[in-house]
Amino acid sequence: MSIEKFKQKENAQMARIFSVKDPNVDVVYICPYPLTKEIQTYYEKILELVEIENPTSRFAIIIPENYVKFKRHMSLTQQLLLSPKAIKSIKKVIEGKQTYIVPGKVSDWDI
Repeated sequence: MSIEKFKQKENAQMARIFSVKDPNVDVVYICPYPLTKEIQTYYEKILELVEIENPTSRFAIIIPENYVKFKRHMSLTQQLLLSPKAIKSIKKVIEGKQTYIVPGKVSDWDI
């Protein structure tokens, strides 16, 4: 319950958005806290530099809506499962597509 910079470590998978380089892949990234507009713009610009057309249509960043209400030591998966709006957003983004989950570290909550 006292892991230093726990939320930042959970966000260490952010580089997975670069998987959109493959034209058959879209990414839904679950972030433990809201990113600043500057950080989002930074990643969008990098994707544009590697010649990905309209990168914002190829990835979505979703934040559990009640993240500030949860205990700091709760895993991102726990927070997500307790956030019905975020789950609904994910369902909307992946509707009609083949999908799979790539967790950072698998826990009982992921299973």
